[in-house]
Amino acid sequence: MSDYGESASTVTQIDRSNQNDTQIVCSDSTHACVMKLCPGVDHEPSIPLHDYRRFHIRYYIPKFAYSCRNRTVRKLVFMFNGLNELDSFALYDQIGQVLCKRGIAAALIPLPDHLNRHAKWRIEVPKEKHVQRTPLDDIRENPAVMHDRFLQFAEEVQALYGSISNCHILEGDLPFCFYRNLFAPDLRISLFGHALGGLVALSIFLNNPECYNACFLLNAGIQLRDIRLPGSMISLARWEKILEQASASFTEKKGNPFSRMYGQLFLQNGPAEVIKRLRSLKKRVLFIFGGADAAIPMNSMRRIEPDGKGLSIFQIPHVGEFPAIEPEWNGWYSLTVDLVAEFEENASRNHWSRQEMIEDINALNKRWEFFTSPNRWHVDRIRSQEDFDKFYQIYHSHRFFFPNFDTLLGEAILQALKEDAVGSEEKTICLSKGGFTKAQKEEVLTHQLELLKSGTYRRSGTIAKNLFP
Repeated sequence: MSDYGESASTVTQIDRSNQNDTQIVCSDSTHACVMKLCPGVDHEPSIPLHDYRRFHIRYYIPKFAYSCRNRTVRKLVFMFNGLNELDSFALYDQIGQVLCKRGIAAALIPLPDHLNRHAKWRIEVPKEKHVQRTPLDDIRENPAVMHDRFLQFAEEVQALYGSISNCHILEGDLPFCFYRNLFAPDLRISLFGHALGGLVALSIFLNNPECYNACFLLNAGIQLRDIRLPGSMISLARWEKILEQASASFTEKKGNPFSRMYGQLFLQNGPAEVIKRLRSLKKRVLFIFGGADAAIPMNSMRRIEPDGKGLSIFQIPHVGEFPAIEPEWNGWYSLTVDLVAEFEENASRNHWSRQEMIEDINALNKRWEFFTSPNRWHVDRIRSQEDFDKFYQIYHSHRFFFPNFDTLLGEAILQALKEDAVGSEEKTICLSKGGFTKAQKEEVLTHQLELLKSGTYRRSGTIAKNLFP
């Protein structure tokens, strides 16, 4: 058990008004636990008080960042809970507390209708039906609700990611002060999900791997059919019937990548695509299983394991599907979280330095000629599987050094130009036509890079006309 005590880890009703945006739950010598209203309320303060879109995110902040103004956190983990968790934060309090001891902050983002987002905690005088009804009851009645709730949750996670990522850009915006005071500009974010939350975490990670450092799944499968809920919750026959209905009713929302990922991963409509994505991301995903977990069979991973590559899997002896209520977990959670912290650190260690990344992308381009300008690249020209995998490793790692991929390509083009003393590599360099000198090309590319770093792209020809009318 964590140091919180039962009362601090039990979900209770709290004031959800804008006047109580931030509330301290627990504070000790190592960390502070803080409840903070979700970014959606900042953007839409008129959301009704009892609406499940108005909720607090539970933050675990290392004490050095919470008590010292000149120190900020550089590592953060988003945590997602499992299906039907309603009453206790205990598991996440344990994980958050140990992460803070390792200098890593955490944020528990409850799934819709779970924990402090459930009706019995957000409605001031809940009726008996509010207290008794669970998210699983909603799924029984309408299996399609899983797709809808997932899309909403993915948008909420994106909104939080955007608020934290932009907090140092929009310095005058008051709602961003909380994030700005706690998190460093070079913050890296990882994902951690338990049970159904693990499936959600993997979906979000695979859809936006450039945004996140690593992904951890605790007792989580790789599709809904892997889940074997206890008979006390629902019979196996009824669960399989629900999943059949969910598959039959699923219609991908065009233009929504999260909807496509739901079909590919939750319903296993596209396992080949999932395997392809995991192939280049395998060193950044860790599966953690309880050895006594009957709900998620560990061998389910074999369906998405890239041939000859393997996946990172850690098995905890004697621990079942609900770790927080099992005595064995108390002897393992600190070691498990230490493993998570080490894996998170290792995932951020790239095979490249900044300069090596530039040199390797240029070496690939010399072989395959797949880019000629920062925003014009065609990875399908890479015919070697080894080079294809290497490209995507660079692509998924570039944000540790470059704000966007276009910036990396711009830096690579500029270096290729500088190294080409006589300007013979014209086809790989912007402004290959027009009679520009090598010095003029360097000036144009340097100017283009400055714009790219601020998120603006402008064609080199347009810049050249302005610089050399």
